[in-house]
Amino acid sequence: MNRTSVIGLAASAVLAAAGLAAEGNASKALLAAGTASGAGSAVAALLTESKTRKRFAGVLDIEDEISRSSKNLKSVEDRLAKATGSFNSQEEAIERLRNERSEITDEVASMRADLISMRKVIEVENDLQMAGFAARRYLGIDSDALLERLKDNRTRQKEVGKSILDKCQYLNFTYNDSIPQGRAFAKRTVTSWLRGFNAECDAAISTLKHSNDSTVLNKIDKAFNFYEKKAEQQSFPWSSALSGLKEEEAFLVHEHHVEKQREKEEQAEIRREMREEERALREAEEAQRNAEREAEKYEELLRKAKEEAYSETEEAEHLSKIAELERRLAEAEENRERAISRAQMTRSGHVYVISNVGSFGQDVFKVGMSRRLDPMERVKELGDASVPFPFDVHAMIFTEDAPGFEKEIHRQIWEHRVNRVNDRREFFQLSMPELEEATAQAAKNLGVTAEIRWTRYALAEQYRQSVSERFAA
Repeated sequence: MNRTSVIGLAASAVLAAAGLAAEGNASKALLAAGTASGAGSAVAALLTESKTRKRFAGVLDIEDEISRSSKNLKSVEDRLAKATGSFNSQEEAIERLRNERSEITDEVASMRADLISMRKVIEVENDLQMAGFAARRYLGIDSDALLERLKDNRTRQKEVGKSILDKCQYLNFTYNDSIPQGRAFAKRTVTSWLRGFNAECDAAISTLKHSNDSTVLNKIDKAFNFYEKKAEQQSFPWSSALSGLKEEEAFLVHEHHVEKQREKEEQAEIRREMREEERALREAEEAQRNAEREAEKYEELLRKAKEEAYSETEEAEHLSKIAELERRLAEAEENRERAISRAQMTRSGHVYVISNVGSFGQDVFKVGMSRRLDPMERVKELGDASVPFPFDVHAMIFTEDAPGFEKEIHRQIWEHRVNRVNDRREFFQLSMPELEEATAQAAKNLGVTAEIRWTRYALAEQYRQSVSERFAA
């Protein structure tokens, strides 16, 4: 496009704007001027001459007005954009606050629900406390595993108690012609029964020992039957699970007492064995001293006898006396060596097999061990006032490893033990031939070469005489 064309286009636009302005259409003039805004600068450049300026002064004024209006419009648009951005930001802030309010509302609702739930738990716990299901301490029980089992048992008891009390809320029982009052009355009544039952059972269990479990179980059964009958008479809820759980609790506590008793007896047995070893050692040392004195005595007698033999004529008689003294001296030396060996080997001793028909019946034997020089002293101790009749001895076997031989015999006949709870009770129920075979096998396993002599028949004199006198009377 050449200069003439540009000037013509600009002039046309200016004339159009001027004409519109003259008619009073300022807005249209502005629009026309705006349309020609791209050519405004060209117009300004072309109209440089003063004559031209004067001729088109009105048009130039309109152009200036258009420029100012455009600037104002840009300012308004900027403020509008800023206001719009601020408005959007405020809307976003409002939306965030609404979301926060919703979250807080949900949290408050959740906390209220938790509070209601906690109040209900506390209410139930109070009901169970009133019914005698409070946490219980078991004095003397220090086993964590056992305490955990007891805690689990008490938890299950509380669940049964809660179930019973919950059922009271659904009874069609009326009190003062009111079902709600009837249900409240039923709950109070059942609560008192549960409290009474728990109190009686807890009192019985607190008296448990290792030997009175049957008595305690009878008390639990009696208490349960008493309250169960009351519940049946009024058609109030009750549960047989209460009895089973209380018996389980009693069993767990009894198990603890049995274990404690077993430990107590083991300690007593260890102390007895220590006393036995100490006594056996003293006896061996005393036997050694006696054997040494005996040997010294026969050495002196033999020396004197030999001196007399040289001085007297009755040579044959003195030679016989010397031979007898030499024999006795050899025995004394042998006894001394045995006593020295016995004192040095504290594991040597006797394994005994005894029975007590009058106290324990037929085919019940005790297999034990003693390190004493006279093992019959131990057998007599066992037959003291704790049993009505003395023991009969079926075998007395000396061995250099009495504890080991005793243990091996026990292993051979372990399945025949009478007491399946306390392993320290060395009584076994089996026939005499079975016991002989097991003992022979134990001796073979350990290489015990001592001759084992058996007395199969139990005299049981006092027992048999007592039976005879009883029938004679």
